[in-house]
Parts: sequence; structure tokens; C-alpha cells
Amino acid sequence: MNRSMRGAAGFTLVELLTVVVIIGMLVALLMPAVLGARRTALQTRCVNFQGELLKALVAYDAAKKRLPGSITEACPGNSTRVWVVELLPFIGRNDLWEGANGWRTKQGPVVRINEFVCPVDTDALNEPAALSYVVNANLFRKRQFGNVPTNKTISLADLKAPAVTMVISERRSVFGQGPGPWAPWQSAWTTADPITRITFVWPNSGTIDALPISTGISSHHPGVVVCGFADGRVEALSGQTDVTVYQPPLIP
Repeated sequence: MNRSMRGAAGFTLVELLTVVVIIGMLVALLMPAVLGARRTALQTRCVNFQGELLKALVAYDAAKKRLPGSITEACPGNSTRVWVVELLPFIGRNDLWEGANGWRTKQGPVVRINEFVCPVDTDALNEPAALSYVVNANLFRKRQFGNVPTNKTISLADLKAPAVTMVISERRSVFGQGPGPWAPWQSAWTTADPITRITFVWPNSGTIDALPISTGISSHHPGVVVCGFADGRVEALSGQTDVTVYQPPLIP
């Protein structure tokens, strides 16, 4: 009789609280692993995005025997385009490069390309034609801007130590001036020196985390910055990495 009455009454309050506590403990144990897996997945996507851009740069260099300029004046009406626009034919976006309205002959359509934006770059998530990635200013010389003479062009074949020569990386809050903290790859800038917006300058000492936000590299990934090298590999470097490790002789 007492056993059947207990069964009809269901669980006691103590038993329910015990179950709740156990579930809470399990969630607390699993949550870091879930969040860590998500961070790893987003970092992997960023590595893949940079890897695609790096492959396009290698293909461009093989075809042109030089790297693109960081910014180029090649369109009617003094419209400018940044280095990543030159890669459109090499990432399968001839639809944006060719045609009457293509970037080949004019400032083309403003289109968001997901591969140009780091998946954790919160500054650029809702911006059209945003760009999270910057290139080495020592390699991507300014070929022409206004009346400035054309600089010497550089090819990957010129590099003495490609394994330690950083070509591309990411930067959070790319610049503090202009339309926003992100680098719009479609903009026709009128500022005196737009180059710093889309390139990084490698210093002589310090750590990655200590680099100036306006000219260095940085990331929204916790503790690491994703970087691509001239030998074709992409790595996630610790923010505490000593920059002198990557001080190669760039060109002969």
C-alpha cells in the first residue's frame, strides 16, 4: 500500500533538486569544450579563407611575374582598387572582373565576398565589401597612385626566405579614419596615403600583441593571429610570438 502511494506521488523535491544539480554540473563541464570547438571551427575557416587568397596570390604571381600593388590606379576617372580586387579572376569571380561594369575597366559593383572577411571580425560582419585581411607593405608595393611614380614590383621568386616571409594576415579595426574600422575593398580613396589601411608594416622588435593597431597585425581570435607565408602555408601564431623570428632578407 505505501509503495503504491509513493509511486503515485512522483519524485520528491530533494530528488528533483538533485537531478537539476547534476544536469547543471554536466553543462558546466561540457560548455568549455563546446565553446572551444566553436572557436577552433571559426579559426579554421579563417585559415581556409587566407589559404584561398594565398593560392590566388601565387597564381597571380605566376601569371604576372610580380605581386599586385597594394593599391592601383588603373580605371577611368581616377578610380582606385586595392590588391584584393586584382585577385578576382584568380578566385573564380570573373563575373565581377569582366563585362561592361567589371572591375577590369572601372570601379565595379559593391559585392560582399565572404572569403574576404574573417568569420570573427565583428567590425565587418554587416558591412558591404568588407576586408579583414592586410598584406605585407614591403612586398605589395604601391604601383601607382595619382602622380606618384611606379615603384619597383616584387615577385615571390625574388624572396630569399619564403618560409619566414609573411605575405598576408588579419587585422581588427583596420583603421580609425574613413567610413568605418574595416577596409572596404571597393573604395576609391582620396586620402593622402591609403596604403596603411590595407597593408601591415613589420617592425624590428617586440611581440605580435604589441604591434600598433594601425600598422601591425591583430585578430579577434583569442590569443592567436592567422598569417599566410610566401611558401604557401597558413598558420595561427601566438600573440606572444617574437617578431624577430620573422625578419628575413626580403629581396636580393
